[in-house]
Amino acid sequence: MKSEHHIDLYAEPCDCYEKHGKCLHHNGGNYHLRVILHAFTQNHNHVVIIEETDTRDVFHGDKDVLLIFNEDCFELISAQEWTEYDDVGKRPMIIERFRDGEAHIVFEGEAVVA
Repeated sequence: MKSEHHIDLYAEPCDCYEKHGKCLHHNGGNYHLRVILHAFTQNHNHVVIIEETDTRDVFHGDKDVLLIFNEDCFELISAQEWTEYDDVGKRPMIIERFRDGEAHIVFEGEAVVA
């Protein structure tokens, strides 16, 4: 079973109008810095990720890291590493995509079933 939760921990107020006379970002509201807590569950395994990002648009040169679920554990790998799996049918499941350098695993563990 897969589940996911996302909680905004911090959103910096926008000052684009004061500085530039117009909003300079479009994806996620009038905030610059955003700190987001992500919690994912896959097959009774849990992972918690802190993402420190911003509200700028995604650019062509941005590199991605992928949260994958591979053999009962979560990993953050580059998009390039994911495409290098020899057997396309055995590529691990992509759970979420982040911009490179913005996501960090802070907890990973298995659910205790009583």
